Amino acid sequence: MRKLLVIQIDGLQDPAAWLIEFCAGFPDVAIVLVSRHFARNDLTGERRMIADASIADAGKRVPFAMAVTAALSNHDEYLARRII
Repeated sequence: MRKLLVIQIDGLQDPAAWLIEFCAGFPDVAIVLVSRHFARNDLTGERRMIADASIADAGKRVPFAMAVTAALSNHDEYLARRII
């Protein structure tokens, strides 16, 4: 079974530290970050330490669907390569 966490990080205290700890404890969970402060959507592994994809606005259906698909695909690749 595939697992996915979509999390709005605006307003969280030190989200990077929390996400690093979460990823260490739950390496089988793909993560999509949402923040209105992101300049652009990132469907790459650029933020690999804390997320598998990130988007600036979860209210738009197509970018959200693309982020979920990218996160699951990126995460599968990381697991296959044992990058986690």
